[in-house]
Amino acid sequence: MILTSITSYCKKGNFDKDLLRSIVNFTKLVPIKVKNNKYRLFDTTDLDALVNTYSNCKTVNALIDILEKGKKTIQLAIKIHEIKPFYVTEGGIKYYVPKVVNNALQLMDNYKSITEISKNSDIGSRTLRSLLDFNDVSPVYVNGNCKYYSFQVISGLVSEFKRYKTINEICKDFDVSRPKVESVLESNNILPRFFDKRKVVQYYLPEDIRNELERYKRFIEIQKNNQAKSIYQICDSLGIGKKHFYSIIEFKSIHSIIEKDGVDYYREDEVAAVVRETSNIIKLSESSNIEEHQVRKIIKDNNIKSCYTVGRIKYFNNKEVKKILREWKEERRDIEKYVTTSELGKKFGFEGSKIRRYLKSQGVEPITIVDGIKYYEYESTLEVIELLRNVSKLKTLNELAMEMKACSKTLRIAVENTGVQPSFRMKIKRTNASLNMGLNEYQDFYEVDKVIYALEQNRIHVDEKTAIRSQKKVKFFPLLHEELQKAINKYIEYRKAGRGISYNNFFTNKKIKNPEKQLRIIKGWLSSSLYKIAEYRLKNHNEEMKMPINFDIYTLNVEDFDAVKKEFKPTSRQTLFHNIRPFLYFLLIEKKKSLKTIEDYLSFNSLELQFEEFLNLFPRREEEVEDVDNDEELPKKLNKSFLTREQTIDIYYFLLTDPRSQEPLKNATMWLIGCVTGLRPEEFLNLRIEHFELDENGLLKLNERGWGVLRFPKDMTKQKLKGSHKIFGTPISPFAIDLINKYLLWLYKFQGESNSIGVGWFFRPFVYLPENKYKKIGNQFIVRLRQQLAFLEKDQADDFVKKASRHSMNNLFVEAFHVIADKELKSKLEKARQHHMRHKGEDEKLKKDTLNQAKTGSEHYTDDISSDAYYGVLEYVVGYPWDKKNLVLWEVKKGFRHLEKEIIINSDTAEEQEIYEKLLQGHKRQREINQQEKSKSNNALLKQLQLIDDRLLQIKHPPNSKNKFEAWRKEIVILNKEKEKIQLYLKDAPSQDLG
Repeated sequence: MILTSITSYCKKGNFDKDLLRSIVNFTKLVPIKVKNNKYRLFDTTDLDALVNTYSNCKTVNALIDILEKGKKTIQLAIKIHEIKPFYVTEGGIKYYVPKVVNNALQLMDNYKSITEISKNSDIGSRTLRSLLDFNDVSPVYVNGNCKYYSFQVISGLVSEFKRYKTINEICKDFDVSRPKVESVLESNNILPRFFDKRKVVQYYLPEDIRNELERYKRFIEIQKNNQAKSIYQICDSLGIGKKHFYSIIEFKSIHSIIEKDGVDYYREDEVAAVVRETSNIIKLSESSNIEEHQVRKIIKDNNIKSCYTVGRIKYFNNKEVKKILREWKEERRDIEKYVTTSELGKKFGFEGSKIRRYLKSQGVEPITIVDGIKYYEYESTLEVIELLRNVSKLKTLNELAMEMKACSKTLRIAVENTGVQPSFRMKIKRTNASLNMGLNEYQDFYEVDKVIYALEQNRIHVDEKTAIRSQKKVKFFPLLHEELQKAINKYIEYRKAGRGISYNNFFTNKKIKNPEKQLRIIKGWLSSSLYKIAEYRLKNHNEEMKMPINFDIYTLNVEDFDAVKKEFKPTSRQTLFHNIRPFLYFLLIEKKKSLKTIEDYLSFNSLELQFEEFLNLFPRREEEVEDVDNDEELPKKLNKSFLTREQTIDIYYFLLTDPRSQEPLKNATMWLIGCVTGLRPEEFLNLRIEHFELDENGLLKLNERGWGVLRFPKDMTKQKLKGSHKIFGTPISPFAIDLINKYLLWLYKFQGESNSIGVGWFFRPFVYLPENKYKKIGNQFIVRLRQQLAFLEKDQADDFVKKASRHSMNNLFVEAFHVIADKELKSKLEKARQHHMRHKGEDEKLKKDTLNQAKTGSEHYTDDISSDAYYGVLEYVVGYPWDKKNLVLWEVKKGFRHLEKEIIINSDTAEEQEIYEKLLQGHKRQREINQQEKSKSNNALLKQLQLIDDRLLQIKHPPNSKNKFEAWRKEIVILNKEKEKIQLYLKDAPSQDLG
């Protein structure tokens, strides 16, 4: 390193000393060494570099000739690239390195204006500007009003843009309709790659939806050839179920061609091929003519694996199994000349087990046993088959006892006492050892009617329980004479045709509920009563009993009622009366058609009086049911319970915490629904989740008043009398909705994801089986509840039933009548009660309490009720909160409870009086505070609603930027949802609270 001063360097190099010192100072060259704090010594190499660089530097004017560029262009390049001068004289003249300036000028050749880029890239300038704005591309520099961009950057964006297509272009390229393209974009949640704000056009990348559209086109082509079908079409065409279909596509990994409107489409030939290739054991048995159990055993022995399973049914490969079955049959050709009991059963129509039993009893032994199957010689079985034909319509006493649920010993005593002989006696071939053990050598077969007759004659020998069971199975109709049978059949056909009986102010409904079952019951009552009346007459006159039994029904009189009293209990007489009265009136109507002479009419009047006297002896109502002759004790009348609101809440929470119940929430909800909807206990069986108005989560939906709605159909009600109101339904109070939703959430949790929400029986024996219905809802939880009802009288507690919830709600209507101050609303109370209780008639007690505003038994109402009036009444009846803490305040607010009165009544000391007064004042003060807070809250919500509207107006148009587009869309959705919530809350707010 050679050190030198500026002066020494300039002398040697013949360079201007002042100029070099100025350059050194401008470039801030640091000296290597400073001598005596005065002389600066520099590296000779550094000074050489400065001098060489300076010698090459030029001013802007000098660069014009060297670089062959205009002055403004050179100055612009220096400005854009922020090129600093190498040296600036004291006069302000700037010197630049030509090479640096030249590099800057070369870079400027890559910067183009939008117009230049548009021409070179074959893209419109407006579209190009939208593309640059959407991708947030800033210009490199701005010269006047013209913006210059990097051509390389923009060319990349343009090449990417040229891959985008509008929806119309995509439709044209793929030959698909616009709605289909839009549905694919929406279903796959595909956002636009570019939004041209100036043209208001969205651009998409075709590759994003190419696969879906090509699948759709393939689907259309296949559908034209009638190959692609939906699941349901394939199942109908091939005769298979949905489970079978899904098992096939899982087994063969068959994929759908396309999904259209939520339905998958498949190639039918692929599924059909699998159906042809596989069979279950039943089909394999039919095609190979081998018993099912034998086919199953062969498959198991050969360890053949199933292809797939549908439920519990396994499907096997046809070729594999049939090959093994053919080999099995060839090995057993020698036994084809023999028959099995199953083959005999199919041929002659008997059960195989019964044939086996009779073959054994007759000593017919099998020729051989192969794989556990017994083979018999065909000729040796013919005698047994003939024997079975003889006894096919006959039965043994043991078989009859099982059918009647009676004792076989009782039947044997009956036939012995009446001398009924067996219709056929079969000899059983037994060994000497069996005979020594006391087994019978013969088996007797009897006609069913003869045994029934014997049992009827010897009922005194049958215990009461067995008599009741057997009587259910006894058929009296075949024991009646042909004339009586014709009369009964004619009446049954008349009622079956939907025709009612109308006679002397008596009429029946034309339509019979469940006619097949009900008419069979009516026929049984008529047959049994006429048979017993005829039998009683013959015994009284000591006449011989001949079958079939007969008597002239038009001679029926009051003396025949003795037979009714003897054979039927008091409650049964009441039922018999309601069945025999329309039958006798029917006979009178038919008789009246044939009257011609005066004598006929006189005789008919006598017959009419004779029938009426007979019918007047029957008890018609429950209070008339008595039997003085037999001194029978009647069932006591239940003591009804009418509970207060507080007591109904206590019962709900007791059931909810019942330690002995497996499903306490179900029992508590059953009680709750009875209290708020008035459903009868027998109607709980028919209540379905779909009967409620539900939201998308399967929970109770709030209507515009904030109440839930139950629409219980008429067909599900007791005796199909009356369902929920056609317009209003059966409203459910807001306080009860949360408790019912709690039960629904519990159902959905335990029923599993495989079961859909919002469907199924509301109360069910098994939570995980929504379509499994209760046959009868047990009463055990009510029995346990009776022990907790200390607030009731002992007789009431002992007789407490589920229907007490309905009784109590009905009583709350009566209580509300005395509290409602609005006369117009009070006048609509009875109408609201009829709709909510689903009554056709009226309650006498309520009739008196409501000042005779209703008519007992009326089926048509003079005027209907408005929505405001209906809900206004229900607010007083079932709109109470289901917690005791808030119930007191609610009752005070509605007028059911007066704190001032309670102060006088309940306060025993001055100290207690002071406490009650403080409570009352606190309650009033709290009510005023709540009203003020509610008013403030509503005003705040109105202001918030105004701010949301203003914001929605501001962001009405979509942004230019791609990055901001998704954020804009999400903000729109959130603001609209918030706006709906506020509007819903303010909808029912009183006008005075809204400021």
